[in-house]
Amino acid sequence: MPLLTTPQPHGLAPRSTPRSAKPQPAYAVVLHDDALNAIDHAARTLIHTLGILPGAAWGLARQVDRQGNAVVWVGHAAAAHAIARTLTAAGPDPIMSAFGAGPLDVEVVALG
Repeated sequence: MPLLTTPQPHGLAPRSTPRSAKPQPAYAVVLHDDALNAIDHAARTLIHTLGILPGAAWGLARQVDRQGNAVVWVGHAAAAHAIARTLTAAGPDPIMSAFGAGPLDVEVVALG
């Protein structure tokens, strides 16, 4: 494997490091359909949480509604868990909370 040389401070000898580190496994944030949270609440939450465009958020929300779930984000484990917590922390649909709606149903899944 090719090595890169990293200069050391204060005139120390250069240190050899591997050119590429082992890739981290990918994790998916999956949004699941539930009986009470409305599609517009899911779309608005995706827009505000993930910063995606409204068309993309509505497409994902419709996929959840039609297919039961959708992968809304893929990346490293720590970020996936943080995004899942943020989606859950957004709380239930404000209108449907009176009928017992809970936060969005979100899961983090290891890929591959």
